[in-house]
Amino acid sequence: MVIRIPHGCGPEATLRVRVPIPDGINAVQPMVKAGWELSTVIGPLAEPYHSHGTEITEGVREIIWEGELPSDFYDKFIFRARFTEALPADEMVYIPVVQECATGAERWIEIPAEGQSAADLSYPAPGVLVTAPGGHGHSHEHSHGN
Repeated sequence: MVIRIPHGCGPEATLRVRVPIPDGINAVQPMVKAGWELSTVIGPLAEPYHSHGTEITEGVREIIWEGELPSDFYDKFIFRARFTEALPADEMVYIPVVQECATGAERWIEIPAEGQSAADLSYPAPGVLVTAPGGHGHSHEHSHGN
C-alpha cells in the first residue's frame, strides 16, 4: 500500500503521518523511510490467524512515521499487509490517514456513504479495492544489488 501525502497543513510542514489499521488487515509491515522515525502500535487483532504454524493474536494496529515534509512537497509512505477473508471481495476498504503538523492536522478519514463518490468528500480516506484471491500461497520478494 502506498499512501501519498500531497501537501502540508497550509504553509506548515507535515511532522507526523499516522495510519490506523482497520480490522481485517493483518501481517502489517511498514517500510522504513530515510530521514523519518518509524514506530508501530501493537494490539489485539479482531480475528487471530495462523502463520507458519503459529497462532497470531496481536499485530500492528497503527503505523506512525515522524519527520519533516515541507508543505511545498509531497511524499509517499509505504506498507504491506494481508487482507483477510473478513473483508468482502469486490468492495473498497478504506484506510484512514492523519497527517499532523505543528499547529494543525489534515484528517484523511472520510468514507463515502453508499452510492456516494469519494470525489465528493473534502478529506477522503485512501481506498483499496479488495478482489477475490487468484490462488493460494505467498511470495518473498528478492532484490539484487545495483
